Formats: sequence, C-alpha cells, structure tokens
Amino acid sequence: MKIYVVALTFMCFYCGINAFPSLVTMIKETEVDKSNGLRYPNVRIENRATGYRAKGRVSYPGCSSDDYELQYGENTDIWRAGCLITQITAVLWKGENNTRATSYISSGTSYSQFEIVPVGNGFVVQRVK
Repeated sequence: MKIYVVALTFMCFYCGINAFPSLVTMIKETEVDKSNGLRYPNVRIENRATGYRAKGRVSYPGCSSDDYELQYGENTDIWRAGCLITQITAVLWKGENNTRATSYISSGTSYSQFEIVPVGNGFVVQRVK
C-alpha cells in the first residue's frame, strides 16, 4: 500500500521591487511499514467445520479483496493495513458436495477474529466473541 504525503510550502521570491508568493507542492510516495501500529490487526478466520474445506473472500471498502482457502482446523493470517472489513464469504465442501455459508456482513468493522462454524443444517461465518 502506498501513502502519498503532500506538503505545501509557501516561498517568496524577490523580483526587483515586486515580491510575489509561489506555491510549491511536493508529493512524496512512501511505503507503509507493516511493523508500525498504524493499521488494524491481521484477519484471522478459523475453519471449525469438521471434515470440510473452506474457500472464501474478505472484502473491504476501497481496498482490494483477499481470497482464502482452509482445511478443517486451519486459520488465515491476512494483513489488511487500514482496511475495514465489510464482508467475509465462505463455501464449504466435502468431496463433490459444496455448501455456501451465511456470510459475515458489516458496514465496516475493525474486528479481526472470525470462525466458520456449523449451525443447524448449514454453516455461518461469525465473529469470535
């Protein structure tokens, strides 16, 4: 992810007896340091659906989505910088059969811990509480 830092500097140049201001704009492109504290925690999704593989997507407004694929018992570790989560989808399958889980949907959350669990006859992606 790139951040553009804009610095505005006003300079005065003296030309003869007339002075006039000149606006100088400097744009600096910098890489975000993943080790700093200016980001949300990594997204952790655990597949708790016994015997099922899970494949899905984490969506963020204004940021690129991240896809994931998990065996039972595995979890993700997705770096998301300053992106809020709006949706997490999952499709679970065993052999040739697949089932779409009920997605986690939010207007934008900073929560980072989620799980895919069986509920009734299906599955749901939910926040770990």
